[in-house]
Amino acid sequence: MGSISCDDNLFTVMVRVRMPPEDQQPFLELSYRTIGIFSKFPGFISCHQHRSHDGTEVLSYIQWQNLAAHEACQASPLWQTEGAEMIQYITSGRAEVDVQSYEVVASLEERKDADDAPSEESTDERKETPKA
Repeated sequence: MGSISCDDNLFTVMVRVRMPPEDQQPFLELSYRTIGIFSKFPGFISCHQHRSHDGTEVLSYIQWQNLAAHEACQASPLWQTEGAEMIQYITSGRAEVDVQSYEVVASLEERKDADDAPSEESTDERKETPKA
């Protein structure tokens, strides 16, 4: 499983897709087939998907080593070909899509001890935020 850290300086993309509830499961099946394409590109780190309980949204959290790696994937003929079904769904008007890039500025995780049991400690890291 990928980890989220302030120190990684990774390029993070979050894709929120809003859809009719009856589309969520077919969209997830399409998405499972499509996200494997990312692993074929240099600089891909991880992709995690979340679905809403009400069936109206899917949120994908994708990490790349940098912006250039993400852009190379998006511009590649491989993505245009193998991702065509996903691209078609997204541009069909059946879904509302919001794509944003982010920088990790804070992370808090529960620490586990050697036997993988939760400990009473946690890790807390924050990135300095420049003053405006």
